[in-house]
Amino acid sequence: FHSAISNSIKTYNVPSTGIDGLPYLPYHWASHVIFAFLSSLAKIDILTFYNLGYPVIFLPFYFVSLLFFVLEARKYKKLSLEFDWVFYLVLFFAYIGIVPQAWGEISVSLYPLFVGESHLVGMIFVFLLFGAVLPFLAEKKQGSDHPYLKSDYLFLFLFLPLMLGVIGLAKIFWLYFLAGLYGFLFFSMGWYKKIIFWL
Repeated sequence: FHSAISNSIKTYNVPSTGIDGLPYLPYHWASHVIFAFLSSLAKIDILTFYNLGYPVIFLPFYFVSLLFFVLEARKYKKLSLEFDWVFYLVLFFAYIGIVPQAWGEISVSLYPLFVGESHLVGMIFVFLLFGAVLPFLAEKKQGSDHPYLKSDYLFLFLFLPLMLGVIGLAKIFWLYFLAGLYGFLFFSMGWYKKIIFWL
């Protein structure tokens, strides 16, 4: 199914399953566009890219984006940036699992996150977005010593909408998640008192 959509984008520039012509498929197809582009770049067919390119390129990139976000979160909270073996131990067991999957329902692992390509690509963009937003918030939290510059407005009115659009096209679930999170922070953090957060 997913390789058919990517193949349709690669060949006809239309997200479609290719069944009975090229009917447009209203689906979160950003990951399919990325996969189609990268398979063309690597000069390999889509099916091979899904089987080989996805685990070789996107799984490591996921962990890079996750660690980027964790690093920026630690800076934001003014925590030590030194190696924290507890964090990496928890991360290891969270993704590898603490109970063999052969045991069925009691298996505890985040491994299923990797099964859906669009879900993983959406998470990559979410972590990159969080990692970019935290330094911005940290700077603005310091008060009037840091007025809004042109680059800040570009960040707010160009970068953020583009990232949200890509995230929504990658996996609509993550756009709903971010909307809910923003609504929660808007009221709990008192952002409603500042006009910039209304925009």
